[in-house]
Amino acid sequence: MRQCLEKFVWISSLMAYYHKDFYSEILDLNILKSVLRLTSDNYSLDVRQNAIMAICLFTLDDKMYDQMLKNNVIEVILELCMDPNQDPVIKEFSILTVVHFALNKQSVGELIDKGVMKLFDTFK
Repeated sequence: MRQCLEKFVWISSLMAYYHKDFYSEILDLNILKSVLRLTSDNYSLDVRQNAIMAICLFTLDDKMYDQMLKNNVIEVILELCMDPNQDPVIKEFSILTVVHFALNKQSVGELIDKGVMKLFDTFK
């Protein structure tokens, strides 16, 4: 099962990175929701790392933003960023995801409303 999940999130990442035409399929198949579930501590570290990387790559396309906001992705990502016990790779991908969100005008207000400024306190 673990290998299947790893392959699923890896393929999701590849779809997002190499094939911009797949964003409509990612949305239609509701892949975002499935990948978001795989960020949970219930899954292996490899699966979680790849899931965060996939979400990070999803932020590169404006079509994904509405869906990401509806699925509370910002809250999940900020929580991962602020967790002092989180795996360093997950924190790196999570912070990169926040940066990608911040580059989009649509999500800057959402980031502020969700407490992105608290993130700086975790860097101490």
